[in-house]
Amino acid sequence: MVSALGHLYALTQVGGGWTYPVYEMKWVPASQVDRTNTRIKAYIETISTLSRGVDRFVSACDYDQEGSLIAYNTLRYAVGDHSLGKSSRMLYSTLTRTDLAESWENMEPTLDYHVIAAGKTTRPPTLICLTIIILAVIKQVIKRAVITRSLYETVMAIT
Repeated sequence: MVSALGHLYALTQVGGGWTYPVYEMKWVPASQVDRTNTRIKAYIETISTLSRGVDRFVSACDYDQEGSLIAYNTLRYAVGDHSLGKSSRMLYSTLTRTDLAESWENMEPTLDYHVIAAGKTTRPPTLICLTIIILAVIKQVIKRAVITRSLYETVMAIT
């Protein structure tokens, strides 16, 4: 059993600096994004080392989007893609002995991919990208509406 210390992985843009929005993002160890957090690298290395030869993984992170995403990213990047098919999910809302034992006995046979997908879309860089895309679409719609209106007014003036 190992803890993940929260978000071990963070989104960062692919490529160097930019002066315009970049929508291509990738997951990297959070220590690459925040170089002051040196503990993250040690946690990732420990999880990676301890996972060698393990034939079953259980996500026992908080049952919410954030916890599901933390477990998924930890398994995928620190352990490897092969771990995803060998992973189960404990579901619990309290930390009492009874609830944890019941959660262990009745765990889901796979990770909660629908919750993981929701967690991916709520990460701050993803929200920023989505906001920029939405604003760009709105700008184009407004621009086309203005052009169409101007064209309409021109046609009406000529006829």
